[in-house]
Parts: sequence; structure tokens; C-alpha cells
Amino acid sequence: MALKYQNGVLVSAATRGDGQEGEDITINAKRIRSIPLRLRINDPPEILEIRGEAFISNNSFQEINAYRESKGEQLFANPRNACAGSLRQLDPKVVSKRNLDFYAYQVHFPNNPIFKKKYNNQWARLEFLKDCGFKINLHSKLINNIAELEKYYEFWKKERNKINFDADGIVIKINDIKNQEILGHTQKAPRWAIALKFPAEEITTKIQSLSFQVGRSGAITPVANFEEVQLAGTKVSRATLHNIERFEYLDIHYSDTIIVRKAGEIIPEVVKVIKELRINNSVKIKFPKFCPSCGCKLEKIPAEATIKCINRNCEAVLIGLLKHWVSKSAMNIDGLGAKIIEQLLEAKLIRNISDLYTLNYEKLIKLERMGEKSILNLLKGIRKFKKSIMEKKIIWIRD
Repeated sequence: MALKYQNGVLVSAATRGDGQEGEDITINAKRIRSIPLRLRINDPPEILEIRGEAFISNNSFQEINAYRESKGEQLFANPRNACAGSLRQLDPKVVSKRNLDFYAYQVHFPNNPIFKKKYNNQWARLEFLKDCGFKINLHSKLINNIAELEKYYEFWKKERNKINFDADGIVIKINDIKNQEILGHTQKAPRWAIALKFPAEEITTKIQSLSFQVGRSGAITPVANFEEVQLAGTKVSRATLHNIERFEYLDIHYSDTIIVRKAGEIIPEVVKVIKELRINNSVKIKFPKFCPSCGCKLEKIPAEATIKCINRNCEAVLIGLLKHWVSKSAMNIDGLGAKIIEQLLEAKLIRNISDLYTLNYEKLIKLERMGEKSILNLLKGIRKFKKSIMEKKIIWIRD
């Protein structure tokens, strides 16, 4: 979160978003008790921006789920999702009830050389944040050499489960602010800070089946379906095997016991098969020869670890292509999600990308569960995209 204070008073709060633009969550941020509405210092800078992280402690998360269970409501999968969903709630009372917390870790002094000079290193700025009334992570430490860093990392690798929130690693920052400015940023991250991840949590479970997904390029990705397990804070029952080479290396049989983990604490993957626990006369799961979606024969791509469906009219390929086209990482068309794409294809209102731009109110109103507001939002998103494309074309012509 980014918090803006004007003359010591909280005036706005936003989520990180894409790093340039986030959601306005000011009303909800004011309901987090560890975010001061007014800074507890005399003569604060005219403008101040605080960066930090909102979270739900493990104890609070258990209390929230116990309450939801008593009401017959669906349980939250993990504290991270519960926190993110809470901050987007329209009713700020929900945020108050869920006991969100906040750690501040960075402060910016725009156009204020006096404060910049006074607080010229990271550690001093953390002390400043404490004086302002913020919580900072009490496990933070000023480290002087590599030996101290290794000791700190090894300690928390073993002790992280004793903290009252989930942690997947530590972050090291250059202390001197001038050196931070010299190092600068890449497109995605500062050069003066780096995350050291802890080894991923691994757990055993049993294979139930393998499914074979068809991507937008036609590539077939094997996916393991297994008995549900709790892994790195979430319930998991599926994991990727990546490609044909990984599939063959793992040599999975029906009812095999496997070890799974989350790659980068995000994407579940199968690490290995425990072959010592394999049942007698078990049957090996075979890679399909024909596309699971359209039934066309699959082909191995030379010099690649990929088997593909090369049918350009394959329904699964088309769905994948369209979903990617409208996603945030591509054209970012608001109001056009995966479920609506599938509805449009099923109703035969689209068959390719260009058909998206022929959609109108008369066509969309025929769809089930498609209200007038959703239709108008979708058409607005398409118009916005067309406008941005035209603006880019004009710039290209001028260049």
C-alpha cells in the first residue's frame, strides 16, 4: 500500500497495482488500527508518502474462518487472499471486523531536502516511521557483513513458522539512501533491494489422475490431479508437469505417491515420484496421441520439449488465444473475462479476435446472466481499447 499524508493527516491510500496506478482504498485503510490517521510528530513535512504492507495475522485469520464456518459461509483459502479481498470491500465495516494490520517499511520526502538530509539511511527512516506512530517489522536488523547476513538468514529459515504471519524469505536493502539513488531501478524492481527466498515447503500426496491442457499456442501441458493438501498457505489439488520431457522423467503411474511444492511460493509443481511406495502392477499414465479438445493428431516440435495440436480451428487453442488477448498483460479490455469469452464462443458470437470488435448491445443482450450494466462496461472497454490503438497509430505515423 501507498499512504499519502498532507500536513500530517492521511489523505489517500492506494494499492500497489501495476507499480504506476493502483486502486483507491482510502476509506478502508482508515479502518486499519495500525495506520495512524494523523502522524504523531510535531511539524511534519507538508507532503509525505509511506509505503508498507497490509496483512492478516495467522491468529486473526483462524478467528475469521471460525466465524465464517459458524455462519455457514465459505472459508478463505489463505490470509493473503482474505486481506486483498477485505481491502476491496465496499463496506469499510468489514475491514474493521477482520482486524487487518500494517507494517510500514519505506518513507519518501518529496521536495523536502531538510528531511532527506536528516534521515539519510534506511535504518533512520524506519526509526522515523516508528516516531510517526507506525508499526515496523520488529525482526528487522541492521547488518554489517556477509557473516551476519548468513546467520540472520539461517536463523529465520528455521524459525519462520514461529512468526504470526506467513513469510517466504527475507529482503536485504542497501542502507545508504544516496547509494540507493545511484543504483536506481530496473523496469520491475529496485537494484538496491533483493529478496532471499527460503526453500519451498514440500509435501507428499497421492496422484488421482493426469489431465492434458491445450494452450493458446497448441502446446499440451500435462497437469497432475492429486489428493488435496495444504501447501504454503493454500489448499492445492493440481500441479503442472510443464512438458513432455518432465512428464517422461517423472514416469508417473496411477496412485503414485508424489512430492509437490510451490515454485517461487506461487505455482504448484511436482518435484518427484516416491517410487519405493508404488503399488504392485500399477499402470503408467500415457501421454495422449490426439488432442484432448479437437481430436486431431498431436505433433512433436523438433528441437523443442513440446507436443502441439496444430489445428488452427481447435476450440481450446482459440479460447486460450482470446483469453490472452483480452488479459491485463495484453490488450487489457475491461469487462471481458474468461467466463464471458467462453459464453461468446458457445453462443457462436465470436470465432476469432476480430469478431470481438463487432460486438454490440443487440448481440450481447442474448447471453444468459449478462445484465445491462455488464454489457455497457464491456462495450466501454472495447471502445477504450479501439481509442488507444488509434492514438498509437497516430503517434507511429508522426514518428
